[in-house]
Amino acid sequence: METYPSESRVDKFNEQLNLIKNGLTKSVKQHKEMGVRACKLRDNIEATIKHEPYTELQIALRALQSSLAEIEREREKAITTRMQVSVIGKLNSMEQITKKPINLVATSFKKKRKKLQKETNKTTIVKTAEKEFFTQLPPFEQARVEDIKMLLEEYCNSLMYYHCKSIEQLSSAMSALGKVDGKAARKQCEKELKKEGVKL
Repeated sequence: METYPSESRVDKFNEQLNLIKNGLTKSVKQHKEMGVRACKLRDNIEATIKHEPYTELQIALRALQSSLAEIEREREKAITTRMQVSVIGKLNSMEQITKKPINLVATSFKKKRKKLQKETNKTTIVKTAEKEFFTQLPPFEQARVEDIKMLLEEYCNSLMYYHCKSIEQLSSAMSALGKVDGKAARKQCEKELKKEGVKL
């Protein structure tokens, strides 16, 4: 019985889908973990503000803390929640809608071919299975490519949105940090020391 190179498409797709699913699932999980760490940093900055005597640095720290809070809201919206639904959800639906049907046909075809090798007089059974498999292969290929394209576009769009929001928020924090002047803080400190009667 003749074998065709296109028969391996299903096996390659199964491997490809597993690799993409594994990578994207880990990426979303890492973003969740980064969100937890970023919230801890935001809380630590809140605590340091209470100990900061220089007003301009207090303002800059508050701006950074505010930026981090907004970035984490955007991460939650764009990555943690949206990707969980749209990207991981799409991967799970691909398992049922794209992968499962073509795998059933491919498995049936392989079993019938194997059986034929034992019983060489029943070629019509295999020809029917072969036709069914190869008839379903082109629509499967279209669905496979469109699903993966849509999945990766959603992933890229979510990350781009998140990173744009991060740049926007961090630009605001950088603007506040740009107003911090170490020399001015030194003069203010010297003034306070003089008021307290400390001789320099």
